[in-house]
Amino acid sequence: GTVGVLTDITHFKELNRLKTELLGIVSHELRSPLTSLKAVAATMLHDRELDESTETEFLEIMDDQCDRMNRMIGNLLNASRIDSGRDLEMTWEDVDVAGLVRRTVSAMRLAAARHDLRVTVPPGCPAVRADSDKLQQVLTNLLDNALKYADPGSAVTVTLTDHEDRVELTVADQGVGIPESEVPKLFRMFERTRGKQTTTAKGTGVGLYLCKHLVEAHGGSIAVDSMVGRGTTFVVTIPRSRSTEPECTPQ
Repeated sequence: GTVGVLTDITHFKELNRLKTELLGIVSHELRSPLTSLKAVAATMLHDRELDESTETEFLEIMDDQCDRMNRMIGNLLNASRIDSGRDLEMTWEDVDVAGLVRRTVSAMRLAAARHDLRVTVPPGCPAVRADSDKLQQVLTNLLDNALKYADPGSAVTVTLTDHEDRVELTVADQGVGIPESEVPKLFRMFERTRGKQTTTAKGTGVGLYLCKHLVEAHGGSIAVDSMVGRGTTFVVTIPRSRSTEPECTPQ
């Protein structure tokens, strides 16, 4: 007699393809800021007669590129932690979320030089029980995503809305939009939407995946509304307070 055992390895082959693709993307993404840093450093070393305004501009570029690399590495480390089944380390405190939004937007203005970056924050917004660094990472990732896909010169708007039991953080762009069929992929590990926009806008495919888990670690939720050719809006909802601090349980 003969016994045949068939195993469907499609999922594993697809996962292997995605990881291989990720390695290529990460290599490219890391090389880009390194190239900028190298060019600026070489110029400053060989030209000792730069005026003060040029030096300031070069230092701002170096600072921005270092932040970009730090964000990328932080995203990958946290995504790896979630994917391996380990809990994220959360530091709970009363966070001035309005101040956090202003600081994050201010830090992103250099990267948003080609866009009209707008922010609306209500006065007197009470503190939220949260992890400040993780919330900032969520907003930074959403802003970075919006700036990649928004048309040059168009508006990218960050809005904080205060409710009795929660706050809502909205990041809206006027970019290419996302086809309805691609929306379910947005929050998956390594997944990126397929289309003309992804050929020019590079990314690792972990930013939105990480956003989802960080928001859920706060007991909140994240939603997306998009229309092709009209832009995309992400809405993050964070409860104002809680009796116990939730754990970040990977799904």
